[in-house]
Amino acid sequence: MQVGNPFLDHPFRRYGYAWEWLSPRTGAHLEVGIKTGHFIDGLARTTALDCTAVDPNIEYVEALSRSSPEIAALRIGIDCELPFADATFSSASILDTLEHVPDEQRMLNELARVLRPGGMLIVTVPARHAFSFLDPDNAKYRHPTLHRLVWATRFGRENYRRRFLDTANDLVGDMSVGKDRHSNFSPGELATMLGAAGLLVVDLTGANLFWRWFQVPGLLVPAPARGWFDRAILADGRRFNGDPGVGLLRRANLYAAAVRP
Repeated sequence: MQVGNPFLDHPFRRYGYAWEWLSPRTGAHLEVGIKTGHFIDGLARTTALDCTAVDPNIEYVEALSRSSPEIAALRIGIDCELPFADATFSSASILDTLEHVPDEQRMLNELARVLRPGGMLIVTVPARHAFSFLDPDNAKYRHPTLHRLVWATRFGRENYRRRFLDTANDLVGDMSVGKDRHSNFSPGELATMLGAAGLLVVDLTGANLFWRWFQVPGLLVPAPARGWFDRAILADGRRFNGDPGVGLLRRANLYAAAVRP
């Protein structure tokens, strides 16, 4: 088992944040939202947690099953119902996924339900701040023609069709069918929603400020050039890291740790 946080140099600071809170824990862990599988794979390899991961995207589920067969990977629907009994898990995480689901409060309620008393939930979400208008996930709703042109030019028409027109997974990209925006949260909103789910917030912080200025072009450049943008995002996260604050110090990403009393 590796000693030390394996995500310290990862451009997404949420991974390092989640690992720091979760690594001392033991027992069953649930990850909602697989995406690349990078975080849950690293968590399983470097901690004593017995990991399960769920996602509505069958391609993500199958890819994780192939790359990390020791992790139980399951497909779920977008109705936010988790197929587990009450108090199944000692910890859970939902990293930059809550903003994609159709009913955010119901998702948090479900996560609280499947946590054991004393269990911990890590939540990360995009913050509502001065540069929220750059959120690329909202482009397909606000500027659909431009979004289609840019994406198809960069990745091909077939890739655009599979990702945004084929809704077999009940997803448009990574967004649930029926949802028309990529949510951005204030610190107060996130804390209130966690409280409404019966969870006690023990930490609320954030990171980054200018990362969208690097993330958006980084999505469109050829793979060899992405490293430059990743390094810029990493530097931004190290410079703007801590309490969300106010005014210009508002963070672009919010991180919360909460427990079930």
